[in-house]
Amino acid sequence: MADDFNKHEFVLTFDKSQLTKSDIYMKVTAMPTDQAELKPLSAKLGVIYINNNTSATWTGTFIDNATSPKDLDGFNYRLSGSGEGTVTLTWNTNYVDISPWFKNTYDLTISKDSSGIATATLKVNSAEKNQYDIQFYRTNGINSAEQWSDGNHTNITVTGTEFVSMSFTQSATKEN
Repeated sequence: MADDFNKHEFVLTFDKSQLTKSDIYMKVTAMPTDQAELKPLSAKLGVIYINNNTSATWTGTFIDNATSPKDLDGFNYRLSGSGEGTVTLTWNTNYVDISPWFKNTYDLTISKDSSGIATATLKVNSAEKNQYDIQFYRTNGINSAEQWSDGNHTNITVTGTEFVSMSFTQSATKEN
């Protein structure tokens, strides 16, 4: 029967010391019994340690591997973290704008000032989702002064002006 499927559950156990790096990934592949009808489906999943006894923290960084941001026509920005609260994203629309798909999917309300600085807030809760990949696209082409702000691609700057920034405000602790 075409609607038959098998469900397999696996538990992977990691020692906490193995999860202190954010570059641990596992590949999961579903192999159909009839590969002529369906192709294998794979996904890479990131592993993260969340200590619920510590303060919440969220960070943002560009995840593109290009030597120079001038080599890219758009940018991938990753928010990741633990805990619950609000992330405030700010970006300079003179250089980039946020993907309409991300804006619509997460129902962002965006405000923009007269100098082109846009701001949006996103409610985050790592118990539901601990990572967001956001695409930004160029608004005015490549600026010859663009450079990564540091070796970790934390941001892109043009003569000191950042393309994207973020801040996090932790939700107040709930009393039971």
